Amino acid sequence: MGTHGRRAGEGEIYNQKIGSGTWIGARSTFVTNVVVGEGCMVAACACVVRDIEEDSLVGGVPAKLIRKLS
Repeated sequence: MGTHGRRAGEGEIYNQKIGSGTWIGARSTFVTNVVVGEGCMVAACACVVRDIEEDSLVGGVPAKLIRKLS
């Protein structure tokens, strides 16, 4: 249960990187240490659990490549 100051227990720190020019849809979730390349589109409600190459359109749970963008 944790102490009075932190009921959730010991915290964890994750480092996520979102590339320049990336569009992120509403209610998207990024889990653990993921890197999203430049110029990507992440669909609404997607759950990103792996790195995404630049110029990619991803969506779903877990997020999968839908197509490469030009």
